[in-house]
Amino acid sequence: FDAALLGHASHAMSNCSRSLFHSITGGRLLNAPQHGVRGHYYRQFGRMSLAFSVTTEMTLMSLGGSLKRKESISARLGDVLSYLYMGSAILKHHYDNGSPDEELPLLEWACQDLLYHIQLRLHEVFNNLPARSAAALAHLLSFPFGKPYQRPSDALSQKLADLLMQPGELRDRL
Repeated sequence: FDAALLGHASHAMSNCSRSLFHSITGGRLLNAPQHGVRGHYYRQFGRMSLAFSVTTEMTLMSLGGSLKRKESISARLGDVLSYLYMGSAILKHHYDNGSPDEELPLLEWACQDLLYHIQLRLHEVFNNLPARSAAALAHLLSFPFGKPYQRPSDALSQKLADLLMQPGELRDRL
């Protein structure tokens, strides 16, 4: 038991330090299989995965077994996990299809929307954790400079709408 507990504590501390480091650097030093805009989104989802891990650890440490009774908090954590899964599925689909440039606006819009919603749900967890010190620490480790993500812009949404209204190979694939 002691070895398992020590191993878990070591893993949690590693995630905390990595989350803070990559939050400070904006995730720029995380590995990504692609470069440019596509690589940026891989790194941002990696960064949010670390933030999710830290938030989950802090939530479990502060609430323990009572997390079962805090259904709103556990639902928000479930939302974050779902958004992370959808983001990785979108990136994988785009990569597996050869990363066509014509799909880039779709990728950008979907990733920006998912990252924005991940950020919102994590902040909702921070705001509703009864243990304020755990919430403050999780917030500091995950978002030391505030909220970095914005909703997709109207210009990108319009570009996406125009792209989807044009008959062609992209729309047929979708």
